Amino acid sequence: MTISEDAGLQAGRRKGMSAGLVYDRVKQAIMEGRMAEFAPIEEKALVEEFALSRTPVREALTRLAAEGLVTLRANRSAIVAPAAPAGLGIYCEARDRVAAAVGRFAAMRRWDTDIAALKAYTATMDATPAPSAVAVRAVFRALANAARNRYLETEHERLIDTGTRLACAAGCIDSYRQLSADGLRRIVAAVITGDADAAEAEARAQVAALCSAIAAADGKACNDGP
Repeated sequence: MTISEDAGLQAGRRKGMSAGLVYDRVKQAIMEGRMAEFAPIEEKALVEEFALSRTPVREALTRLAAEGLVTLRANRSAIVAPAAPAGLGIYCEARDRVAAAVGRFAAMRRWDTDIAALKAYTATMDATPAPSAVAVRAVFRALANAARNRYLETEHERLIDTGTRLACAAGCIDSYRQLSADGLRRIVAAVITGDADAAEAEARAQVAALCSAIAAADGKACNDGP
């Protein structure tokens, strides 16, 4: 399967396409599970598919590798990296720690502009019966931004990406997204009031619920339908 099987790519495919678009499309395919773990990614094939030179394609793959989504190989190829190479338990432990820190620091350090952003993004997330991936991600990012720690922000983003991949592979992405939204409402409420203990506790409770959903699904539909 080529990346350009994504319907949105066909309309935008043209010579001179930027490395950023290659990055976006490959990442999207990985995140949605259309490119499985350890699937080969041939640099030459991407060059031909996107009508680009090797330089921007290599740039896109290098960026994906830096985020842990692909593993580069010496022969100008790459493979899709496993979502959680050390196992679900280690992943959940790391996410618990990072989420707890983000929640606590966000409650302690948030500015008035952060509160306004959190309220706006949460309202957008709640505007539809089923929260969208974009809306949920926006609230996660606003929380990390409010924590005022770039290292935590970067790792938080990476762990959220990994969780999405794990939920897609387990077949429970819809339930996973709803659990994310439910937890985010409670975390945001605690952050807005400045209750650091509550924000940390709600963040850890959210992670526990998300990890339990992934573990319970085990490749089944997790009550989300086919």
